[in-house]
Amino acid sequence: MLSRELDSTGLELSLFPVISAFCHRRTLRRARFGSRRFTRPVRKRRDFSRQRGGLTAQTRFHSRFGLANPAIDPMLGASRKNLRLQRNNRVLLSNGTKMADSVFYSLRDNIATIRIDDGKRNALSPQVLREIYRVLDRAESDKASVIITGRESVFSAGFDLHTMKRGGTEAMRMLRLGYALTARVMAYPRPVIAACNGHAMAMGVFLMLSADYVIGSRGDFKISANEVALGLTMPRVAAATLQNRLTPAAFQRAVTLAEYFDVESALRAGFFDELVDPGELTSRAETLAEAFDELDAAAHKASKLRIRAALLRKIRVSIPLDLLDAAMMGLRGARPRQGSDK
Repeated sequence: MLSRELDSTGLELSLFPVISAFCHRRTLRRARFGSRRFTRPVRKRRDFSRQRGGLTAQTRFHSRFGLANPAIDPMLGASRKNLRLQRNNRVLLSNGTKMADSVFYSLRDNIATIRIDDGKRNALSPQVLREIYRVLDRAESDKASVIITGRESVFSAGFDLHTMKRGGTEAMRMLRLGYALTARVMAYPRPVIAACNGHAMAMGVFLMLSADYVIGSRGDFKISANEVALGLTMPRVAAATLQNRLTPAAFQRAVTLAEYFDVESALRAGFFDELVDPGELTSRAETLAEAFDELDAAAHKASKLRIRAALLRKIRVSIPLDLLDAAMMGLRGARPRQGSDK
């Protein structure tokens, strides 16, 4: 008890000069400004509303360093009505059916069709990924079920390897947008159907497998998560997406051996829920979308989020780890080979 009293006394004596100085300073302030509490003038916040080159200063800062900007970043999932974005002297209007050069949007009978068509292999560049986010936001605001499809003979060849080889913040932004797109599609509040027109590789496969139902086309097409063949370690997000859909044996071969599946073996492995002839792909997808649209939307959303909660959480936790891996190993290590993304 005595030691505690001594410690307490010593503490009070040590704090005495500090307390005295504080009280003295407060007394001087009251003598100068009166008994009323002195309020310092509030500094004006920096005004980001001034435009330059079509983008605000805040937007330029976030764009330069690849950060999430609530004003324009589609990863935040905010729906935008009457969206108008000017970039590179091109205006994208949300009330049209064409979003820039590669992503097309159409709405009919509460069914939204998102078609990716760059005239080549549907590589998922940063621009294309941003367009997909925007049309998903529009479909959600339209309260529509979604069909995601590609062009003739190709669904998507995955990430744009030209951007990957250049590296830098643009490549990191592309990876971030692509990895997060899987969670965006998985958590979409209404049914999502992927209508695979043909070949699907890497990120194209992960986008396809994020849908609720996947329809494949019969033909001489290949399906592969070919990261290991390109000299890349399979990202955690990609592995989680594959494991959620594939059979255990097919999952092991797809990840570790970068196996190329033909459409029949892809159906058995779990990439597809069914196969149809190429000419029937669109009509079959629309028929299923109409049937799924009869489901109770609230129950569908709640059930989807309940059974996928752990997977969505795993994906969101894995994104920064996968980006760190990409930064550590260097994006220039990717070596395009036959069957590569672009």
